[in-house]
Amino acid sequence: IDTTFYLMLGIGLEINTSKCNVIILRQGNLLYSDLKLNSNAIIISVSESQTIKYLGSIFRDELLFNKDSLKKLNDNLEKLAKSPLLQPNQKLNIINQCIFPSLVYPLQIAPLTKMRAYILDGLDIIIRRVVKDIICLPANAATVMFYAPRKLRGLGLINCQWEAPLQHFSVASMF
Repeated sequence: IDTTFYLMLGIGLEINTSKCNVIILRQGNLLYSDLKLNSNAIIISVSESQTIKYLGSIFRDELLFNKDSLKKLNDNLEKLAKSPLLQPNQKLNIINQCIFPSLVYPLQIAPLTKMRAYILDGLDIIIRRVVKDIICLPANAATVMFYAPRKLRGLGLINCQWEAPLQHFSVASMF
């Protein structure tokens, strides 16, 4: 950490220790100890009951899926669906290319055992509802075409209930 600290100083950056917390993992175990820098600055460790936001996700003893992501996703999709400036195909492209990638990291980091099925189902319901609204389908329309690949004339949307385990497998296979 000292090397990082001095390299940052070399390019004019400083660590604002009042805005930082340190998460120390040693052999897979979370340690609750502060980090002292050579400049005598101390970065305080997260405490056992403390909840912080880390890379857009919630950390409390472990990384958790942020339930606020459901509301944020819903708000973003509603704004997109109501926009008169975009055609339906452009809106679907934005969902596939911008909104879905924002879900990948949260789906990767949250432990599958802690990710409740109702959260993943809720994500899928929100996405299907908005897509039906965008392409003017009735609420009771079949959803099979939503997940079929575009080359088979589907919409190529991700299914969060399928995607979460796939993302965990993808991360695990990198090591």
